[in-house]
Amino acid sequence: KIMFPFYRSLQSFWPGLQVLYGDLPEAKSLFRRFMGVWDKYGFVPEAYNVQSKEPQEGLGQYPLRPEVAESAYYLHRATGDDEYRFVGQRILHSLNTHALSQCGYAAIEDVVTKRKRDHMDSYFLAETVKYLYLLFDE
Repeated sequence: KIMFPFYRSLQSFWPGLQVLYGDLPEAKSLFRRFMGVWDKYGFVPEAYNVQSKEPQEGLGQYPLRPEVAESAYYLHRATGDDEYRFVGQRILHSLNTHALSQCGYAAIEDVVTKRKRDHMDSYFLAETVKYLYLLFDE
């Protein structure tokens, strides 16, 4: 029985931490599962119910968090596999397609409808963009 049926977006850092610990097979496996949610919506909602396979009610936002890009960066550095750069391309595509605004990028209020929220936290530039830059840096 599943005790806590939610995948929280902040958990997306865990595969990167597993890489640093040296548990590469488990990091790759978990990251693939997290990317299944990304591929479904183009973003990771704040909370995703793994039983209903939908964003948790009231937590379907994507506030431009860095954790998926962070894990992709560490996995790419550890493996050299371009699969993780393709993940970065998918992240950039989603951001440029749905979050780009006249003055920067806007948080996504609802990952299903892609409705924007007039807000951009500083960690988007400090972390999300940084990890994407590092992912593509030679």
